[in-house]
Amino acid sequence: MSDESTVDTTKLGQLQAIIRGEAKAPPVARFLGIELEKAETGRTVVGMDPAPGHENNHGSSIVTGGILATLADIGLGTAIMSVLEPNETCPTLDLRITFFRPARFGGGRLRADSRVVHRGSQAAVAECTISDASGTAVASASATGVIRTPASRPA
Repeated sequence: MSDESTVDTTKLGQLQAIIRGEAKAPPVARFLGIELEKAETGRTVVGMDPAPGHENNHGSSIVTGGILATLADIGLGTAIMSVLEPNETCPTLDLRITFFRPARFGGGRLRADSRVVHRGSQAAVAECTISDASGTAVASASATGVIRTPASRPA
């Protein structure tokens, strides 16, 4: 017999609770309007609707690269989180992004579709593609995270 009051304490369960509205997204995601749309083992999709304030300093409707990098970082981080054990964390060691074309506010939702391509005992690597509302890729990114357990964390 299953206990329906059991809370899923896995990292994937925590991500799915955010999607269901049962847990809060990280403050930076809430601040920028980035929402977790999908979470499964090794893959997440995060999205945002760019708005005024997200534009670059040229006064155009082009979303600044830092916003796209943050969208990628949250997507990549949540994808890696989905494969971690409850006692593990995985801070970002590096983040690389390549821009293909401008992303514009007023042009619909941007989505970062991220997947884990390697999960070792000490590191994880993920890749993502950021697409505009039409499905056209505007950027790709990858990140490496260092897997830590309480015993491996610096004091």
